[in-house]
Amino acid sequence: IMRTELVQRAVAAACVPLLSGDAAIGVLTVGRTKALSQSDVRLLATLGDMAASALDRVAVLATLEQRVAERTQDLMEANLRLEQLAHHKDEFLATMSHELRTPLTAVLGLSEALDTGVYGEINERQQRAIQVILQSGRHLLHLINDLLDLSRIEVGRLELQLEPCHIEMVCQSSVSLVSELAKAKHQSIRLAVQPPSLKLYADTRRLHQLLLNLLSNATKFTPEGGSIDVTVQGDVEAKVVRVEVADTGIGIPEADRQRIFEPFVQLDSRLARQYTGSGLGLALVKSIAAIHGGNVEVFSVPDQGSRFVVTLPWRTELPAPASMDMGPSR
Repeated sequence: IMRTELVQRAVAAACVPLLSGDAAIGVLTVGRTKALSQSDVRLLATLGDMAASALDRVAVLATLEQRVAERTQDLMEANLRLEQLAHHKDEFLATMSHELRTPLTAVLGLSEALDTGVYGEINERQQRAIQVILQSGRHLLHLINDLLDLSRIEVGRLELQLEPCHIEMVCQSSVSLVSELAKAKHQSIRLAVQPPSLKLYADTRRLHQLLLNLLSNATKFTPEGGSIDVTVQGDVEAKVVRVEVADTGIGIPEADRQRIFEPFVQLDSRLARQYTGSGLGLALVKSIAAIHGGNVEVFSVPDQGSRFVVTLPWRTELPAPASMDMGPSR
């Protein structure tokens, strides 16, 4: 009714089309009781352009919002598929690692029997061949064990067997295993534990594995005549134990100091690498520290050496339960 009365009273009216490109998307209609001046017409044209632009923006925003919602849904589905594939991959690696280890153990057992003369005398040439088989088999078994452990951690199946752990004994055992390699490169290894009787509840086997990986890397990347220092310090106030492995090796560029803890990463990725390895060692070090509730840091200067510091909670009592499934590390 009000609109009809307005039209009846109006002596002047204007209709301004609202255009989006060449298409009309609406009409701006104005009626008034006085004649429209040229300035009124120009003002109406400007208002029409502004209204059309606003409607355009609303339409674009609505379209963008719909596209964002669609893309978000696509990304969520893609992430779900990736998570499922990653889980299947980890399960496959764990299964295959176990299947590979079983026949390899038999190969090593028979090779050791041949080497000790259980099946009769062997000549020097045959013994050298058996030694090569044993060394290669043990190296392969070490890689398979690392892969199996990493796969278990990824799928949350690695259980910690917590027990009183004499850290000095673990360090001495780890040092003795790399001493031959260090001796061959004329490297010195020094060990210091404070206090010497330091003991904490941890998985002894996993700590040994952690230290062995750090020491193996230190000997590998330290040139002949270099030195390696293993320092263990118990911090009573912070209730942590810090295990430090420092070397005088090639060092690590700052840009690569986080990448080295990713599985299968080798900083020298050329086909003919100077330093061999699977790239699993430091990933295991980080994961083992994490499932114990600790962490690992690296400090390094290229061409001067590296220092890896593992910080572990200093437990003096056995947590419950004794066998802990800590879940995935990521």
